[in-house]
Amino acid sequence: MSFAVAAAKPKVSTERPGQLEADIEIQQGDWPVIKSSHVREILRLPGTVTNERLVECLTNAVYVVNDQLSAWRSANPQALDECQSDLYRRAVYFYAQAELYERYLDVDASASAQRRAEDYDSMADDARRVHRWAVRDFLGLPRLVVEAL
Repeated sequence: MSFAVAAAKPKVSTERPGQLEADIEIQQGDWPVIKSSHVREILRLPGTVTNERLVECLTNAVYVVNDQLSAWRSANPQALDECQSDLYRRAVYFYAQAELYERYLDVDASASAQRRAEDYDSMADDARRVHRWAVRDFLGLPRLVVEAL
C-alpha cells in the first residue's frame, strides 16, 4: 500500500463570481489549477455535493495524482502542454469523483440507497478506471498490458 505525500500543501483560494457557492481553486506547485466550478460542470455533480466535501476530495486527488506523476515531473520540469494539462485535470477530476461515489455509499443507508449501492459501486470503479487511464495516457504508457500464458 502506498500513500501520497506532497512536498507542499495545495493552495486553496475562494472567489465569488456572482454564484451562490464560492468557486474554489486548488493548485500545488506548477501543476494546473483545479476549479470547483469546472469540476461540477464536467462531472455533472448534483447540488447535494457541498463545496467542503468537493474540496476535500479534490485536495486528496491532487495529492494522489501529483504523487503518481512525481517521477515524471522530476525528469520534465518544463511547463505542461495543453494535452498534458487536460489529462492531469481528468485524472484529478475522476479520482475525486470515485471518492465522492464511495462516500455516498457510506452515508446513505436508506432502503432505496441500498438498492442503488451496486450502481454507485460500479460508477466508482468506472471513475477509478478513467483516472488510471488518464495517468497512463499522460505518461505515454499503454492502458492495458496483456501477457500470453
